[in-house]
Amino acid sequence: MGQHPHELDPVPAADSGATEIARVWGARSGQYVSLNDDLWRDPAAWGITLVDLAKHVANAHVQAGRGDAKTVLRKIKQGFDAHWGRPVSPAHKGGLTLTEPGPPSAGS
Repeated sequence: MGQHPHELDPVPAADSGATEIARVWGARSGQYVSLNDDLWRDPAAWGITLVDLAKHVANAHVQAGRGDAKTVLRKIKQGFDAHWGRPVSPAHKGGLTLTEPGPPSAGS
């Protein structure tokens, strides 16, 4: 576990050569996001990552017995579509931190 009592542990498959892509914290005052925005130059790669994340969320709901993957993914997309045209709320605008990638690890 990290420095915060509610911080998630890294996944076991994340070896020393892995790179953290994003970290999102939810608080009463909004979301706080740190991004490794230099990881991919093509914005389409971020789209792929968001879709993969949605599928992981759906799988977690299935494993917890909170629905089937198809229904969960449909609801995630409905939420995505509903908020697509809206600006980031003022409480959230200050919550973005862009991070520099760390030094390359040995063997990279």
